[in-house]
Amino acid sequence: SLSTLVLQGDAALVSILGFAVCLAPPADVFLYRKHVLGLQGFQQPIISIAGTVGWFLCTVIYRKQISAERRATDTLRLCLKLWPVPLVAKILILRPPEMLVLPAALLENAANEFGKALTFLPVTVLQQLHAPAGCEGSAFTLMQAGGTLGMVVGRNLEWQLLHWCGVDMQLGADGFTNFSVLLV
Repeated sequence: SLSTLVLQGDAALVSILGFAVCLAPPADVFLYRKHVLGLQGFQQPIISIAGTVGWFLCTVIYRKQISAERRATDTLRLCLKLWPVPLVAKILILRPPEMLVLPAALLENAANEFGKALTFLPVTVLQQLHAPAGCEGSAFTLMQAGGTLGMVVGRNLEWQLLHWCGVDMQLGADGFTNFSVLLV
């Protein structure tokens, strides 16, 4: 039952971990791409597709390379060590040459989604290992709810950080002068 699942320590802890993983502000650069890099509306969905490719690529690499023949704890440890690598792509988007704006944006979004998957996939494995027998579906739902709540709180935290760093989207490109502070 759901009450057993919530009260059972390991599955609840993994759900809290899912919340914490998704709590990190995503540093979404959609408006930066629009106002500063000058990308058009029709280009944004293409960039979104690159993000989906990044997530899918991570799931394949995770299954075939990262988690292959490793214990779940070792896999989680490796993922946490690799997690900062996609953040390098955020730096690439700060001032790309004009002819590389779209490729830089594609790479940044693919790397961003790759990084999200890199942190969330080990949490799903931990939940599989710690869910009580017969409650696996409920345990996954609880973990997913924790992740969704973490993403909502993280998004709101991101908006507060934007304001705190002096980013004002109402000013267009001029309002993003301090955006690099938020990314770094």
